[in-house]
Amino acid sequence: MCKYGDVAVNAAKTANESKCPIDLWNEQVEKIFPSSKSSREKPCPKYAFLGLCEAGLVKGINNNGCSTSGSAYKSHALKAVSLLKQTPSLARNKSELWRRVTSPDTTKSNNRAMDVVVALWQAGMIL
Repeated sequence: MCKYGDVAVNAAKTANESKCPIDLWNEQVEKIFPSSKSSREKPCPKYAFLGLCEAGLVKGINNNGCSTSGSAYKSHALKAVSLLKQTPSLARNKSELWRRVTSPDTTKSNNRAMDVVVALWQAGMIL
């Protein structure tokens, strides 16, 4: 599993009703990337995670009124979950999942957003 997938899964596993998803993410990203500020601040996987939380799709996480700004990676994560529900085998091929989330000829990188979605999916944490 990718480190950002670990962040997402650990954040979901440590969730409680009093914590906002952004706080859960920040706590875990600090633990996994203690000496890399750029990794801790990377927005794409964070917005994928927060978008799934905001949509109520992450088991154990109460959104608590936290919301994300309109991020393309939030939309991409939601579409990825929809695709995984239709074709679960896509979890074994993040490149193909990303291709289906975006246009087939995209050159845009998923920037670890699919790592977050697939890790949560494989951990059984997507509702």
